[in-house]
Amino acid sequence: MVDMLGKAGRLEEAYRLISSMPIPGNDVVWGTLLASCRTYWDADTGERVVNRLLELKLDEDGYYILLRDIYVAAGRTMEANAMRQNMKEQSMKVNGANKTPGCSWVGEYGFR
Repeated sequence: MVDMLGKAGRLEEAYRLISSMPIPGNDVVWGTLLASCRTYWDADTGERVVNRLLELKLDEDGYYILLRDIYVAAGRTMEANAMRQNMKEQSMKVNGANKTPGCSWVGEYGFR
């Protein structure tokens, strides 16, 4: 539901939905909304989402990088530069996120 609302540009409604859920939203739900914030260059909602992610005490730089990209897309270069500097000071990766590596399996089947 959050993904559908986000893709439709109804970011505030998606934010309220997550906030009102009986079970607190996890990083996947908030991250989905943050990705939609990037699509619509909504830096204000993006900031609020990152703050909620910080409340979950996540140690993942990808969310900061995504917010920085939202700032750039929204023309808020001062905030983007400040965030980049802050990331450097905290020894975060600036051009790549410290993300848990994923794994994909691709099967190859021959045709006879």
